[in-house]
Amino acid sequence: MMKHENDIAQIFKSEYSNLVAVLCHYYKVGDIQLAEDLVSETFLKAMKTWSHNGIPDLPKAWLRKTAKNLLIDQSRRQKKYQKDILPQIKDDKNESEEPTMSDRIIEDSQLKMIFVVCDPKLNKEAQLCLALRILSGFSIDEIAKALFSNKESINKKLFRAKKTLRLENGLTSNLSEEEYAIRLDNVLRVIYLIFSEGYYSSINEKSIRQEICWEAMYLCKFLEGNSPFANSKIHALLALMCFHASRIDARIIDSN
Repeated sequence: MMKHENDIAQIFKSEYSNLVAVLCHYYKVGDIQLAEDLVSETFLKAMKTWSHNGIPDLPKAWLRKTAKNLLIDQSRRQKKYQKDILPQIKDDKNESEEPTMSDRIIEDSQLKMIFVVCDPKLNKEAQLCLALRILSGFSIDEIAKALFSNKESINKKLFRAKKTLRLENGLTSNLSEEEYAIRLDNVLRVIYLIFSEGYYSSINEKSIRQEICWEAMYLCKFLEGNSPFANSKIHALLALMCFHASRIDARIIDSN
């Protein structure tokens, strides 16, 4: 039973940022809090269903389909979303093209999201809090420890940051190359903090959370692979993380 619960928790952890990013950018949900609420409801449905029927063969596809259906239901219930969200979903007549949110759509959405949450209108700590929460699915406890803060302070920062973005007409992902360049330094800072949380875990000092390290390296590699962002700073950060990652096995052996 414990292994079953751990498997579910790991699936939820890995899919949290994917679902939030796609809801915000592919399905045009302009309110981060609404996207998070839909993802939380998706996980709740999964817990209820999977506890009786077991984890499905394609759990990620199940979560993505459920999240999409919840968004459609939300659109129908609230008139203010009918104009902006529902028509776009209805216009997607060929369901076979993207029945489970393709990997490419997820990658594009994640890339846009990391630059959006690093909006200069937000102070740097608010940007870090949002990125760690939305992009990496960090818990409030994990964010507080990573930033040497407390839960109350982090919750306030997240609330204010989401409110600011919401008041700025939602999430704007149509950024110019100049805007991407302005935000790049803080994006790299966020990626390095994510890597550091995995390499020097704030939850368990003796535990290296390799999946978080790989996630940070993946984000950096993804930036490097997109020509508008390829520059020496990205290469330097990726090289630094690769150097540290090469020592992970040795650190694990030493800790044992």
